[in-house]
Amino acid sequence: MEVVEIFYPEFIHPSPSLIALVEETPTDVFEEIQRASSLIWIDTSSSANKLRLAAERVLTALKVNRTKIQKSKRRPLMLNERIGLLGPQYAEIADLLHSIRFLGNHGSHESAVSVDRSDLLNAFEIMEHVISIAFSTKAKRVKAAAKDIKRRKGKPPVRNKKSTL
Repeated sequence: MEVVEIFYPEFIHPSPSLIALVEETPTDVFEEIQRASSLIWIDTSSSANKLRLAAERVLTALKVNRTKIQKSKRRPLMLNERIGLLGPQYAEIADLLHSIRFLGNHGSHESAVSVDRSDLLNAFEIMEHVISIAFSTKAKRVKAAAKDIKRRKGKPPVRNKKSTL
């Protein structure tokens, strides 16, 4: 029989980011993810809450309204409502952000039970994917290329012939 001890860090400063972010990541989104990364070893619930705040920042960067007028008064929109305002071009992002919202809500409101670290690590990966879809110029370029090929049904593009004088 072999005994193996596994150690988990309780605190890392400065904490490395748990995910790779594209250069185009907005600063406020990046900062919330850094805060969430630094808290994951100390308090998973707080980390989940910070990741939820990063989701809010993603929506703000995508220019999703933060408030609405109701009965002549301006009121803040809940995260669920803001996600619902994403257009059809962001349907995949909306679905992914809901999972982060649920985990963040659990971290914020279920104080008796902490957020599972493996779920939280998965949520970081989900956020990495959201950011790639939302802000990466490469992802947008690839999506446009796929749409163009699909529109042409795989046929070669029409190119202007240059004279060979």
